[in-house]
Amino acid sequence: MNLKKRGLSPVVASVLIILITVVAAMVIASFVIPWVGQIGEEGQECFNVLGDLSFKSTPYMCYGYDEVNTQNVTGFSVEINSDEIEGFILFGIKGGSSDRFVILDGDSHPELKMLENADFNTPLDVPSRGGVVTYVYDGYIDSFEIRPILKGGNECERSDSFEPRLCSNDEVVLCMSRSGDFC
Repeated sequence: MNLKKRGLSPVVASVLIILITVVAAMVIASFVIPWVGQIGEEGQECFNVLGDLSFKSTPYMCYGYDEVNTQNVTGFSVEINSDEIEGFILFGIKGGSSDRFVILDGDSHPELKMLENADFNTPLDVPSRGGVVTYVYDGYIDSFEIRPILKGGNECERSDSFEPRLCSNDEVVLCMSRSGDFC
C-alpha cells in the first residue's frame, strides 16, 4: 500500500486564513459598532446640557455654626437651565472622602433639606428650567460637585463645583439651620 499524503497548497491555505480573518472581523464589528454608536448618543445628550446645571451664587453659598442648635450647616444653591435635566447627583467632599446623593423630585436624605424646610430628611424639589433652589447640608463640607441626571436616567460627568466660604452674616446661618421665621 502506497499512500501518498498531500497537504493543502499554500494558496488554498492563504485563502482560508484570509476568509477566517474577514468572518471574525465581521462578527466582532456586528457587536462593537452598535455599542460605540450608543456611547456616542449618550455623550451627545450630555454635551447638549453642558453648562445647564450649575451652582448659583446666593448669600447661602457658605457654611457656619448655629450655637443654639449646636450644629454646622453648609448651604448651596442649584440652577437648572434645560428641560432635559431631571435631577442631579451631588457629591459632598470632606477630608478626602465624599458622600453621594441622588437628587430627584421627592427624594429625601438625612443630611439634606431645602432652605425653607425646618427639618432634614424631608422631600426635596429639583429646580425647574430657569429656576434656582437653595439646599442645606447638615454639617461642614470642603467642596461640592454636581452632575446632571437626564430624562431617561443617563448620568453625565461633573457639571460644576464650588468650595463654600465662611458665612459673613449670622442671620444667614440661623436661616439655614432653623428656617421658618428666621428667613
